[in-house]
Amino acid sequence: MRDNLPRVIVLAAALAFSAASNGQADLESTSVRQDIREFQDFFMQRFPSLALSDFNNGAYSLPQSARLKTGWDMLMHIPPYEHAMAEAREKWHRESGGRSLAQCMSSHPTGNRFPYATPNGIITARQAITRCLSWLNGPSHRGNRDEVVALVAVFREQAGDKPVNVDIDDPLIRRMYFRGRTVFWSRRGQNNFSCATCHVNNAGNRLRGEVLSAALGHTTGFPLYSLSELARTGESAWISLHDQYADCYIRSGAVPPPPHHADLLALQIYQTMNDTGVTLRAPGFRL
Repeated sequence: MRDNLPRVIVLAAALAFSAASNGQADLESTSVRQDIREFQDFFMQRFPSLALSDFNNGAYSLPQSARLKTGWDMLMHIPPYEHAMAEAREKWHRESGGRSLAQCMSSHPTGNRFPYATPNGIITARQAITRCLSWLNGPSHRGNRDEVVALVAVFREQAGDKPVNVDIDDPLIRRMYFRGRTVFWSRRGQNNFSCATCHVNNAGNRLRGEVLSAALGHTTGFPLYSLSELARTGESAWISLHDQYADCYIRSGAVPPPPHHADLLALQIYQTMNDTGVTLRAPGFRL
């Protein structure tokens, strides 16, 4: 009996540790769910004429953009991005050696469930598509920036109007959520702005003549096809979510993190999880 005592103590300690860990995980999941409820409730009270599913079109979702949305609605009869999407859809289904991007991406969750966690880390739609392109064409052919962003638009388009549904209970996703929350609410740059300064505190107000979108629903329309971006660059109309983050950093008078930085991924996860239940509307379109 004495010989077995240390083993019993170790087993009891392990079970106690496991129970404590599970209890902590449950508390964190509850905290995240409460956070999301409070975040969504704030905007539902601020814009009482809107249902949760209405917050999926950026500033055009808000009553303050009603006149601008009239022009948007007219253009959407024949979406200006349709030619770019037609080309991307053809690439999506194009077969090479009996393999296609559609086949490769079928092993992943649907677009409304990204980002998601694996034992090797968090996977975004862009990362999944880039890896599939490498699988199809070899490691040196991972697609150029515009090609990949357009393919992300095709992938998210296929999810139709499914509601955002990221795995709240995954511990890695939760850790990134809390990191993203810090990024979202932290002030930065010469203007001392945070993401919340514009998209929570001033949602629906105007800045430099533009209606500021509500943070709720932010991720659902990306990537965006933007006519003003096309006019600015002369060649590219696509704006990814991380492109938008970098632009917001610059407008705050701050230097944005490098592309694909962990802070940007954390911010994406924080915002995506706060969009839980809001339907996708990708690709988005902006004048």
